[in-house]
Amino acid sequence: MLHKIHLLALLIVGTNIYSQTNLVPNNSFENTTCCPTNGTELVYIPSCVLPWFNPSAGDPDYFNICSSPSPAIPNNWCGYQPTKTGNAYAGFFLYAGGNIACGEYLETILNDTLIAGKKYYISFYVSFCTSSNYALDAVGAYFSNDSLLSNSSCHFSNIPQVQNTKGNVIKDTTNWVQVSGTFVAQGGERFITIGNFTDFDSTNFDTVPWGADGRSYYLLDDVSVVDSGWAGINEVLENISINVYPNPASSEINIKAAGNGGKNYIVIIYNSIGSKVTEQKFSGQTKISTTAFSKGIYQVQVCDLTPNPSPTGEGSHCHTERVVIQ
Repeated sequence: MLHKIHLLALLIVGTNIYSQTNLVPNNSFENTTCCPTNGTELVYIPSCVLPWFNPSAGDPDYFNICSSPSPAIPNNWCGYQPTKTGNAYAGFFLYAGGNIACGEYLETILNDTLIAGKKYYISFYVSFCTSSNYALDAVGAYFSNDSLLSNSSCHFSNIPQVQNTKGNVIKDTTNWVQVSGTFVAQGGERFITIGNFTDFDSTNFDTVPWGADGRSYYLLDDVSVVDSGWAGINEVLENISINVYPNPASSEINIKAAGNGGKNYIVIIYNSIGSKVTEQKFSGQTKISTTAFSKGIYQVQVCDLTPNPSPTGEGSHCHTERVVIQ
């Protein structure tokens, strides 16, 4: 049955390849084959909002203005929340209890395969549910060559190429909060999965007084992936050149930001299973010792902590690079 989802998604988007700038089909969940009656239409096979589907053992939800009385828009079990775009949005738990960040995910196949060496700008919007009393910072987008389908997993430990800034807990129940960033494709990526990929110990939580549900539920809308052209030797973050070197590294990693002085950054390094090994705030440049690191591939993420980092003036902008420690 899982392979049928994969094939059906390919057939649906096959005729739309190259037809739009945004590579995410049905990017705000408008195109639907049914009006949701209980919110679980993203779980059903096939989903009501193809080519989006549920890749894990969770049960993400679908909301549409056509529903009555629930899960209608703008009034539903999350409270009052109009859409960011159009007449629909999705919802999922980013944390559902337990000793890992067990939650739910939303996945779709892109309109085209990403090209190696090209930069892509990713953006999506989330809103915190008023019924939840745990707000968190861990939500990101992971790109893969194949889907992350699993009937048993409620947590994927993959390293997202773009994610919300560490420590930036999202608890706005009124406005839509943008999560955005750029990354350079390895080539062959065709699927995007959105959710919480961070382990429990590395997830930052804030307890909010108005919630009654001991979990973390968020709404999702307006997802986009846009080709930003060929990458240069260094990545650019809002006119800032980010240089991570050497690569491969043996004793230390240097991170240097040049251009538009006065900005503050945070660098976070993750190992191959997605666990954070170190983080450090800096301005201008910094060095991180790797003598205690095991040999292998690490993900180095540098995020701009200065307000107004993205082209639209919202969200966090991050540069992510794989570094080999030898």
